[in-house]
Amino acid sequence: MKRTKENSISLVKSHIPIWLGSLLVEDRFLGLYQSILSPDEHERARLFKFPKDRIRYIKGRYLLRQISGLYLNEPPQKIRFGYNDHRKPFFLHHPEIFFNLSHSNDLIAIAMTRQSDIGVDLEYINPDMDHDSVSRTVFSRPEVEYFDKGKGDDKIDRFFELWTRKEAFIKALGYGFSMPIDLKDINVLEEKVGFVKTSPGFSDAIDPDWTLHSFKPETGYKAAIAFRKPPVKIRYHKVLGN
Repeated sequence: MKRTKENSISLVKSHIPIWLGSLLVEDRFLGLYQSILSPDEHERARLFKFPKDRIRYIKGRYLLRQISGLYLNEPPQKIRFGYNDHRKPFFLHHPEIFFNLSHSNDLIAIAMTRQSDIGVDLEYINPDMDHDSVSRTVFSRPEVEYFDKGKGDDKIDRFFELWTRKEAFIKALGYGFSMPIDLKDINVLEEKVGFVKTSPGFSDAIDPDWTLHSFKPETGYKAAIAFRKPPVKIRYHKVLGN
């Protein structure tokens, strides 16, 4: 993997780098990608039913290891990951550095920072999805009202704006969708996370510093990150080469 033109590969608290890469794979590079994966990653790859999903997973882990190696100053194959109860990954030997990744279709986004816990969600904009039905399941009343005001493509864009923000937030918390609060009680209309109401045991998430940032990584995609500090500068990088 070639480096982008960046003055430094050190992580500073005032910046969050977001790396974007393709999950498309040429057969001649597959062996290279597999060569730096850990035994548990190889085992996870074998569990995918469809070859396309298996290859995307392998390429994604390769890119994560390569990018992590730039910041950790370690050989990518030596990096060790741990996972919380909801499969959110973290660096076993570098607890001061936070990261998250998301992939959809043939694109992956990786965010890394010293700032705070972070979550990223990337979604391919699927126009055939039942947006109206899903919105009633996971959106708060103000979010549904905002979504319903959209027309045509704008309405679909609003759906994925809210969806990616909400998922980035719950990924930052490390829950996945097994949240101890109804998703409809979380409001992501603004750049600060709001709550319609809360539930016992969820007080840690009620923090005025939770910040959301939406972005469009490529045509046909929507994405967002969530992090727990005042706004910082976001830097976008594209992985060059195969």
